[in-house]
Amino acid sequence: MSSAKSDLDQHARSIEELSSEAEAAATSAMFVFTADKAGMKGVDKQHVQEVVHKMSKDSSFFQKSLRDNAKVEQRVAAMREKLACLTGSQLQRLQQEADARVAQLEATRDLSRTIVVVDMDMFYAAVEMRDDPKLRDVPLAVGGLGMISTTNYAARQFGVRAAMPGFIGKELCPDLHFVPVNMKKYAGVAAEIRAVFAEYDPDFEAFSLDEACLDLTDYIAENWQKYISDAMDEIESKESDKEEWASTASGRAAIAAVVVRELRKKVFDCTQLTASAGIAVNSMLAKICSDMNKPNGQYVLPFSRERVMTFIRELPVRKIGGIGKVMEKTLNEALDVQTGGDLFDQRGKIAHLFSGKTAMWLLQTSLGVQERREKQERKSFSRERTFKRLSDPKQLEEKCLEICEMLAKDLEKANKAAKNVTFVFKDTDFARCSRSMSLASAVYTVDDLFSNAVELLRRELPLTLRLMGVRAASLVSRCTSPDNPSQPNTVNKRQVAINKFAVL
Repeated sequence: MSSAKSDLDQHARSIEELSSEAEAAATSAMFVFTADKAGMKGVDKQHVQEVVHKMSKDSSFFQKSLRDNAKVEQRVAAMREKLACLTGSQLQRLQQEADARVAQLEATRDLSRTIVVVDMDMFYAAVEMRDDPKLRDVPLAVGGLGMISTTNYAARQFGVRAAMPGFIGKELCPDLHFVPVNMKKYAGVAAEIRAVFAEYDPDFEAFSLDEACLDLTDYIAENWQKYISDAMDEIESKESDKEEWASTASGRAAIAAVVVRELRKKVFDCTQLTASAGIAVNSMLAKICSDMNKPNGQYVLPFSRERVMTFIRELPVRKIGGIGKVMEKTLNEALDVQTGGDLFDQRGKIAHLFSGKTAMWLLQTSLGVQERREKQERKSFSRERTFKRLSDPKQLEEKCLEICEMLAKDLEKANKAAKNVTFVFKDTDFARCSRSMSLASAVYTVDDLFSNAVELLRRELPLTLRLMGVRAASLVSRCTSPDNPSQPNTVNKRQVAINKFAVL
């Protein structure tokens, strides 16, 4: 037996020897759905951990999570050994090199932009509650027993949240009510919301159906006079020169708060749905801030270096976008890093333990600095769906076609075609796999995407899946000449596509 395999087995045995309460706490960090989310203040975390453990400990997902966790433990142990060999002079040199990079990053700090991230509150659930008044006063989950897409705040009070298996949610909250996901309806509502966003920033970036980033800098520069009086009244400013005050950091932040409040009201008037927002000098900070006053609130991080640094120093690292459960555990257990301040203080050791790119990103994050880059061309488009276990080939092919239909719309909107198609899937052991195919000519129609994706699917049969996705990569601009017309609008294209590529 290899040393690595032995270590993994030892880790699993160690977990098994814990009491049930201790085991539940020890394994809690392995699951995304045990982390905090807006609306979960006051939840009995120990109870949630124990229920999650009880309901999942015999599952293949739990076993895979144990194996993954053991690998992280191994990595942490290796990091500790590496740190133990670090001499004082080496650490001093690493610290000096990191400080030189800090100076470089500080030179790029941009406090001139006004960025807002708008995040719809419990979006899928809110749409369902709006459309069915009977759902407004019950704990609600959008999804099914296999997986929950989102929950309302009544459900979150029981610890039930997005990404949690529905059967665990039902155990935590016996009165939990389920409604199926209706992506077509949510996309329609999202289009209404995005029309409002475009009034303030025609080039806004949509992170998802329910979240977007807007740069309000130009809008405020052109329209500040419309908002100046309300902004000054809100902070009780006595400045006599309104134009000069509007150009200051405090003035810009105050005006932005009024603008964003107006934007959120327009979204509500249009959809009867509430939104929360974060306002800061870059999108990384604005995204963090968008979660500060949920639901139906907003948070402004003052536009100064000192306030940004204070904010980051006190921030738990898990709140930072890009730091997930694995990185959080690694930083915590290898370096005792809990906050952004710890991240900065350990910059020398981080440079020693992590790759140059990762160390640089962590340093940049600890400063609250974000590179301002021109919008880059997307390298790929992908669509994924989770669902209850499916093994019937026909049902799997129908699911594949649904995904290809969504992907084709994305490519059409971007005027792109793909020379590489990848089929992504997750089996009942929760192992994520992918199979790719490079193509002689670029594709973008539903039929062409499906024909390639379904071929990759059929090569893997028989399969029992709970997640499926299709990715289009190696993108090129679509040719709209008569030799390569745009996608035809076929009648009953779903049945046509399935019939066309059916196995004879």
